[in-house]
Order: sequence, then structure tokens, then C-alpha cells
Amino acid sequence: RIAVEIKSFVSASAIQDLKEAAGQYMLYLLALAESDESNRTLYLAVRHIVYENLFVKGIGKLFLQNRSLRLIVF
Repeated sequence: RIAVEIKSFVSASAIQDLKEAAGQYMLYLLALAESDESNRTLYLAVRHIVYENLFVKGIGKLFLQNRSLRLIVF
């Protein structure tokens, strides 16, 4: 079973969007762990262009290298 947080990254600052998405992701992880849904695996869903610009070429790659986020790219 999974839970998916879909983020659009549409503000003027992709870094600000990343900070907000990462913060929400961590809060959701904590909430899931304390709930009846603790068996769910959480994923962050982002568009392919966001993945390329932030998670392959940008600072977001640190999250992937440290396995801090699980991504679904669409």
C-alpha cells in the first residue's frame, strides 16, 4: 500500500517549492507512522521536468542520494 503526495512546483522559486514539498513530505511520514496507515509507503510525485531540473541537475539530488524522498515521476 502506498500514499502519494503530488506537488506541482509552480511558484517563482523552485527551491522554495522544494523546501515546502520536503517539509510536507516529512510531516506526512510522521503522521503516517503514528496512524492506522503506518503500513503505507509514502511517495512524492513530480512532473518529469521538475525531476530533471531539481532532482537530476539541481539541489534536489541530495534528497535522492540520501534516500530521504521516494519519488514517482510523471
